[in-house]
Amino acid sequence: MSHLLDSIPDGCHIHVDYDGKDLELMSPISPFHDEIRTLLGQFVEAVAQELGIPYKGLGQTTWKRSEVARGLESDECYYFKPEKLAAADAAKARRSKNVADYPNPDLSVEVDISPSRIDRPGIYAALVVAEVWRFDHEQGRIVIERLRDDSTYHPVEASRFLPVRAEEIRR
Repeated sequence: MSHLLDSIPDGCHIHVDYDGKDLELMSPISPFHDEIRTLLGQFVEAVAQELGIPYKGLGQTTWKRSEVARGLESDECYYFKPEKLAAADAAKARRSKNVADYPNPDLSVEVDISPSRIDRPGIYAALVVAEVWRFDHEQGRIVIERLRDDSTYHPVEASRFLPVRAEEIRR
């Protein structure tokens, strides 16, 4: 399965997620999905900029990690921790195009329009992404989920990286 995943070139317009046993391929995203993804990304960046919080946006990077035999493409993702910002800057200074040279994101944004058939939270947990902001289309709300020591995500009221509450984001 990982050979198939590796055979799909970076920049290809196929959304690919692999949870260690199942591979999910999705066609290009819908305008509704893209609008929500863009708005949430703009929100993250506007709050960080306005408050002077250092961050780096990585867009829809595909995070392939052979050491955990998992990978996915986040809808939007960001670094906030100083050590990750520094590591990303060092990789960029080397002009590295290899995602393995970049640390996993601190925060990812997920827009759930249709239910995934794979374990996306498990993939994020294996990548040790500290926080996921998820737009739940069925509920029409934003959920902030934080990774716990038991490698599961649980809803929290506010972000660890930005001074915002989930209920404020939707507004």
